[in-house]
Amino acid sequence: MGAFTRFDPTEWIKKYNIVNYIETGFGNLTSFRHALNFSFEKFYGVDLDRDWYDQAQWLVSDNIILENDYSTEALKKWCNSLSGNTLYYLDSHFPFSDYRGLSYNESISKYKEQSLPLLDELEIIISNNIISQSVFVLDDFFIYAGDDLTEWSRQNPFKYRELAKNFNIDLSPKFIYDQLELTHNIEVDTRDQGYLIVTPK
Repeated sequence: MGAFTRFDPTEWIKKYNIVNYIETGFGNLTSFRHALNFSFEKFYGVDLDRDWYDQAQWLVSDNIILENDYSTEALKKWCNSLSGNTLYYLDSHFPFSDYRGLSYNESISKYKEQSLPLLDELEIIISNNIISQSVFVLDDFFIYAGDDLTEWSRQNPFKYRELAKNFNIDLSPKFIYDQLELTHNIEVDTRDQGYLIVTPK
């Protein structure tokens, strides 16, 4: 579990004229509140946990939009009406696990593809919005790239690939590269549990 606090998006905002920040899985708002320190014009966040959503209501304003829903449903709503380039911080996985005590096994079994929605999130974004000048930061990339990605992931192998496969959840990074490598530079960041940094060419 990483955090957007690892990043200073100032250069991306200036270089690619980024105006929107979208975060899936805002949880306790650590990453979201970090993003508020920068000059995005609009901020969007979604979390399935109703308690986290309720606790975050003090933030809501004309330029801060929060949803209590599956990330895929929120993205369908937002991507149709976005204006301008966007930084997507995609960190939605394992509902009710890291903060609420549900095991990854239980989360995958209960929420199925919504427990690991990254590829569905990307498909929605790509099909509903012009993304050639947008930036993506994908968290916990070791789940897709493999246990050897970082020192942490070598010591904490992801044990649930077979269970995910049983629910037809694709954990291959191939879709990411196939969809984005023509228009974007793709860089692996091996801090924490791994990030994939995707910036326009």
